[in-house]
Amino acid sequence: MGGVYRRVSPCRAGDWMKYAGVGLDPTGLSRRMKAAARYRPDHIRVLFLCESPPAYKSPDEMEYFYFPVNRNDILFQNICEALFRVRYRRTARKKINLLYRLRENQYWLMDVVEHPINRSEDWHETDPRYRTSEINRSKIKLLKKLCRLRRARFICGNTRFVLIKHLVFETTTKTLRAAKYCVPQRRPIPFPLGTNYAKAIQGIREISESK
Repeated sequence: MGGVYRRVSPCRAGDWMKYAGVGLDPTGLSRRMKAAARYRPDHIRVLFLCESPPAYKSPDEMEYFYFPVNRNDILFQNICEALFRVRYRRTARKKINLLYRLRENQYWLMDVVEHPINRSEDWHETDPRYRTSEINRSKIKLLKKLCRLRRARFICGNTRFVLIKHLVFETTTKTLRAAKYCVPQRRPIPFPLGTNYAKAIQGIREISESK
């Protein structure tokens, strides 16, 4: 299992002063949405669905998949390695080029939960039960966002969903399939870190390269 977990109660949306330390602030959400929209393809062929953006202690430390510079870009690095078979070395110029390449190849990423849920207020790793609860609470909002994307023709019935992390797969697969979205994977794809690296790379490639 690993890690020290802390049970944390659900946060009230917009309670910025209390929860800014873990990234639950409206300014952070706005920045993430603008960055993701900048690299959204006109038509999304493969949609990566992740748990939530990473927590941060201050606005200066905020990180996100679509930001040009991060101290920790493990998810971005390994998705690019899986899709393009390239080794990403962390520079803003190289990352921006790869972000455009993702867009050109019709790949996009979004989170089930819009605010960070991986850390508690005292910066401990959160309990999986709490994260599962937050994912379940966000599913209706997720479906509404997907519906808007579908109406705007960014996604369609052939858009393949790639669900990253066990909790995302376990909590959203049935919901997405019931809503007639294409979820071809039959098993979870772990976060690409440590001993899960090779399994994650293989799982991403199998789904993204399938016809």
